[in-house]
Amino acid sequence: MTLQRHPGSIVSNPRPHQTMADALGPAGEFWHGVGLTAWFVCEGPYSRTTLDRVDRYHSKPLAALRAAGCPVDTALFRELRAAEQMLGPQEEIADHATRAVETPFGQITFTSGMGHGTRREGFERVRDVITLYRRAWTEQHLETYLQHRWRSELESVAHQLHRFVAEKGRAPTLIQFSRFATTAANHWTGGDLGALYTAIGEPAPAEQERPARLLAGDGYDFARQVFRELGGKPIDHGTWVNDPEETQRQWQLGRLATESLRYVQLQEALGQPPTAKQFGSQRLVWPWPGKEEEGWPVLQRVLAALTRTSLPPATASSPAAAGTAPTGGGHGDAREVLAKGASAPVAIRATAVRVIANGAPVDVSAVLLTSSGRVRSDDDLVFFNHPSQDGVRVSGDTVTADLILIPETVSSIAVVVSIDTEAQPGAVFGQDARWEAEITQPSGTRLSFTPDVFNGRETVAVAVELYRRADEWRARAVGQGYDTGLAGLATDYGINIEA
Repeated sequence: MTLQRHPGSIVSNPRPHQTMADALGPAGEFWHGVGLTAWFVCEGPYSRTTLDRVDRYHSKPLAALRAAGCPVDTALFRELRAAEQMLGPQEEIADHATRAVETPFGQITFTSGMGHGTRREGFERVRDVITLYRRAWTEQHLETYLQHRWRSELESVAHQLHRFVAEKGRAPTLIQFSRFATTAANHWTGGDLGALYTAIGEPAPAEQERPARLLAGDGYDFARQVFRELGGKPIDHGTWVNDPEETQRQWQLGRLATESLRYVQLQEALGQPPTAKQFGSQRLVWPWPGKEEEGWPVLQRVLAALTRTSLPPATASSPAAAGTAPTGGGHGDAREVLAKGASAPVAIRATAVRVIANGAPVDVSAVLLTSSGRVRSDDDLVFFNHPSQDGVRVSGDTVTADLILIPETVSSIAVVVSIDTEAQPGAVFGQDARWEAEITQPSGTRLSFTPDVFNGRETVAVAVELYRRADEWRARAVGQGYDTGLAGLATDYGINIEA
C-alpha cells in the first residue's frame, strides 16, 4: 500500500482484510454491522440497538446500497423482528465468587456476584436468517456492486486529475496526485499509483520504489509479538475489576503495539527508522516511569529485533534529539521574551525560527507574503513537500530565512504551526497541546515567544512573522489561531490549498 505522506514507495500492508473491508464500503459496513448487532443482542453484554430497529440504525449504508442499485431485501428486517420475538428471556451475565471464613462461631461463607450485561438464547436462529439473506444479496448484486465501487472511485480520481490540469496548466507531481488518489490506489491497485494512472488512461509521472519488506507475516501476529516483548499480558476480569492501573497500563502497551505497524511502514518508506517526530510519539501515552524518554528507546529496540534491522543512531533515539521537545537550555546568550504583538529588530542575515511543540505532533511551514498580505503564487507556501523558496527553507521544526536573499516583492514571512490531524485526529491547541517559538541568528540575536493557552478549537496558528520596515527587518510575535484549519489560513493568504 502507499502512505499518503510518503508516496514514493509502496510499503507493507499490515491489515489487508481491513483494506478490503474499506473497499467494500457500505456493503461491508452493513453486513458486518448487522452480524455484530445479532451477536451483542443475543450474547451480550449489551447492544447499541435492537433487531427490530436494525434497519434504522444502519440507514446510511442501506441508503447507499439502494443508490448503487444493489438494495438489501426488506424481508430481512421482517424476519429479524420475528426472530427477536423468539429469543429466550434476558439472562444476567455475572461473575460469582465464594469465600469461606472461620470464626469463633463456626465457618461463614460469603458469596458475591457482579453483573455486567445480559444475554438471550437463540443466536443461531438469528445468524441463519442473516446468512440466508447475505448469500442471496451476494449472488444477485456483488459483481455489479464491486464494479460500481471501483468505477466510482476511479472516476473521482480522474475528475480531480483533470480539474488540477485545467487549473494549473500542467500535470500534478506524484506527491500532488497522491493527495487525492492514495485511497483508491490502496483499494484497487495495491497502492500502486502508476497502475492507477494506467487504469484511468494517463501516463504516470514517476515510478514508485518497492523497498524490502520488514513485515513478512501477518500484521496482527506482529503486533501481538510487540505487545509481549513490551511486557504486555492478557487482562482477566479479576484484574480489570481490582487493578484499574494495571488494566490501563496494559491497554496503553496494546496501543503502542498496534502503532508499531505504522512505525514499520514508515521505516520501509523512509529507508531508515523514523524519528519520534515522524512517528508522532507525543500523541501516545508511554506507560513507563520516565514516560516517552524511557519508553521510546524500548520500543525502538523491540522493533529493531523483530524486523532484524539496526538501531538508529543514539542521537535519533531520544525524543529531544528528534525535535519533539525543548532542549532545555544550552545557550549562553541572553534571550529576549516577546509578548504577543511585540516586535524586535533582527539583522539582515540568516534567521532561524524554531517551533517547539508538546502534546501533539505538528508541522511547521512558512508563507511568503506581499505588501497586500497575500502570496504571489502557490509556490510561496514552503512546507515539507516544497521545502525552499526564494531564500526561505523549512526543515523539520525550523524555518530559516536568509533575509538578504528575500526578493523585494516579499514584504513578510509568516511562520505557521499546524497540528498533524492525520497522526492525531481531533487534537487542538490548548492546555494539553502547546507550542513556543525561538528566533535565533548567528550574530547572537535570540528571541522567544510563548502564546497564551488557546481556548477555541484551533488547529493552526501563525506563530511568528518576519517583516520589512523601511530598510530593516523585524520579528513579531503573532500567535493568531485558526479554528478553520489550513483551509481558513489559505483563504486569508490567497493560497489554493488543493495545489
